[in-house]
Amino acid sequence: MVSITPPHEGRPSTGLSTAPDLTELLPFYHEELLDDPYPHFRRLRDEFPVLKLEDGTYVVSRYDDVSTLLRHTKSSVQQLDFGAFDIFHSTVIGIDAPAHTFHRRLVNNLFTPKSVRSWMATTASIVERALSEAETTGQIEAVRELCLVPTHATMCSMLGIPAKHADEVRHYTYQFARGFGLVATEDDLRAGAEGSAWLENYCAEAIEKARQEPQPGVISAYIEAEERGDMTRRETTASIMLFLATGHFSTVTLAAHGLERMARDPELVAAFRDDPAVRPKVINELLRFVAPETGVTRLTLEDVEVAGTVLPAGSTVYVLLASANRDERVFPDPDRFDYTRDTQGRQHLSFAAGLHSCMGQVLARQSTDTIMTAVAQRCARIELAGDPEYNSIQHARQWKTMNLQLTF
Repeated sequence: MVSITPPHEGRPSTGLSTAPDLTELLPFYHEELLDDPYPHFRRLRDEFPVLKLEDGTYVVSRYDDVSTLLRHTKSSVQQLDFGAFDIFHSTVIGIDAPAHTFHRRLVNNLFTPKSVRSWMATTASIVERALSEAETTGQIEAVRELCLVPTHATMCSMLGIPAKHADEVRHYTYQFARGFGLVATEDDLRAGAEGSAWLENYCAEAIEKARQEPQPGVISAYIEAEERGDMTRRETTASIMLFLATGHFSTVTLAAHGLERMARDPELVAAFRDDPAVRPKVINELLRFVAPETGVTRLTLEDVEVAGTVLPAGSTVYVLLASANRDERVFPDPDRFDYTRDTQGRQHLSFAAGLHSCMGQVLARQSTDTIMTAVAQRCARIELAGDPEYNSIQHARQWKTMNLQLTF
């Protein structure tokens, strides 16, 4: 979760007398740059590794500094101002220990190996059905049919609700995420509030139905915790919102990116098909190359020095995960996709790190592996049928549509 900040001018943290033009320095002001912000991130790393904006927010872009801040124990998410998205202070991503520990333990208990295997069976069956339906023409719109629908259905199975309304959930999650931009506009904030309200209402109705007609799943586990007095009604609603929204959001990006890579590189298809040991390496490189979410925000609780700059206690810090993953100081030739690269001691930071590392990363990895494996095993050839359409936002890279021609 990132803080919501209005458009602003800023000052460099390097002590330079001339302030940078933020509209030139940061890609977030330009919609056409959001699909490829990496040249701008390189300039940040080289010239302004710690950039202080006029509202006091620090933007940090180098790998070592981002890693340090993510793992720093004297930082907080609970004390951040989430603005219109305050409901997420009632979830694991918006609270600090010790409450965070309880929430995380509850979620971890649900993500057992047996449960994950069952969920992946749901993903695989829907992907296989979509591929079978595409056999006649060989044509498929992959983002929806191979990425969104299977991952949404899997999350619904986890929650214990019918697998309906995938397109609506995707739309309002997208609107919701627009509000998380570092320099979100008024339109972005309105869209974010609209998305949040829709998701909250949708989840409240699903929870109420689950109370009346109990089904096995995550919602029932939260209702039971609520009945024991371990969880409030607001915490239950907010947590189910988090599951529903994040259950497909990053995974669709990761899987769509993987399918586009396979469509552009037949050798990658063969490697993924023939060597199971290659698959986690490919997925890790997909995550490094395109971080599904651009950055996250932390609040420092004590002075922290990064890149020669002291961030005072009480500072809001936006760490650029997507920039850290392309830092040439850590990853040689970082703008080249290479799943064979040596990552010993230098893992990507796409799922953040430390106490608030992404709890759903196992599910995202397994879902992507399941989708890509099914496609590689069923298809002799995968080709793009036209250019993919992207609709990235400040907070996240996004694939909108991608038509594939499949040879079975």
